[in-house]
Amino acid sequence: MEAVVGHRANLVVIDRDVELYYSHWAAITLLDDLVWGPEHGLRYVRSQDPRDASNPREWLDPDWCEGVALIDVGRRVLAIGDAEPGLYRRFRHLVYRCTWPGWEIVWAVDGLRSVLDYLRMDRPDVPGERVPAPDRDTMTAFWKEDDGSKEGVVLSTTCGAVGHVWTTVDFVDEHLSVGPERFASHVPGPLEPMVADDPSGGIHVDFDRQTVSVWDAMTSSEDIEHLAQRSWPGFKLERWYDRFESHNEALGAAIIDPQLDRTTMRSTIQNVAAGPTMNWSNPVANFAAWFRRSGTPVSFTSAVDAHVPVAPGRLSEFALARLAELEDEVLHGTEGMPPPVRVILPSGNLSGDQPGP
Repeated sequence: MEAVVGHRANLVVIDRDVELYYSHWAAITLLDDLVWGPEHGLRYVRSQDPRDASNPREWLDPDWCEGVALIDVGRRVLAIGDAEPGLYRRFRHLVYRCTWPGWEIVWAVDGLRSVLDYLRMDRPDVPGERVPAPDRDTMTAFWKEDDGSKEGVVLSTTCGAVGHVWTTVDFVDEHLSVGPERFASHVPGPLEPMVADDPSGGIHVDFDRQTVSVWDAMTSSEDIEHLAQRSWPGFKLERWYDRFESHNEALGAAIIDPQLDRTTMRSTIQNVAAGPTMNWSNPVANFAAWFRRSGTPVSFTSAVDAHVPVAPGRLSEFALARLAELEDEVLHGTEGMPPPVRVILPSGNLSGDQPGP
């Protein structure tokens, strides 16, 4: 059979010119592969399959691109759009600020689209039709089934003095596509006092202000800006990125209270420092061996083999030392959520920067 598996990533270096690279497997390991500092990061990216950045056809389709990284040497900016879900990205960015000292560590929140924004390149056109009504009905049918969970997507509305909060599963963009009519008509069942302690995102609709506000713990696979325009005519989109705190402020209560425990954070540091060999091997051989053991003939396209593993070298010793220091800080630190991460805005600027020209 012809394999179509993979975790596709576009990797970009800005160093005088824009350099574009492709890996078929890097998306799910980027946060580990690049943690070893700028020298290793550049060596890793430049070891992958080079592509022509000036040719639009050489870039992945954003809907198929599961991971991105951008290293801007001149501005000392590292942007990563990873395939890993969860608010632990905040802690991961703390790690990177230790191992990439003097660099701005930012989230490519919209994946490849964010990288294109940073480069001041046009995002690809997407279809303009709204999600069909039957599909919207299917999505909202799950709202009552999932209501009351302490994990997943937190949905809420306010209109005058009336507010509603409920939870559901799946992805934020899928619920954003439902549009205002079904949010306005949904009345969740009575809930016991609820605190969402493992959230993946949220949507808050303020019908008085005609705003729909969105935050997400995952790198978006959809064009959120376009999706909001298509599904919420007459509404203003507010993006909170990973700032669940803004959702609590809008509700006037600490409904969302995710926890990052020190044990898990220490485990993350230790796993990275141990250097799991799976991150430094091409998984194609493992897939092939598994299929052959089961008696299934297997052949791979050349694209599937497009990944070069790069193990940390001597220049990564500084990063390893900083990881050890950070582990000690975590061990003796206080509980609490790290601050929100910086992101690439749709304008191409970084959040917190002064607007560019």
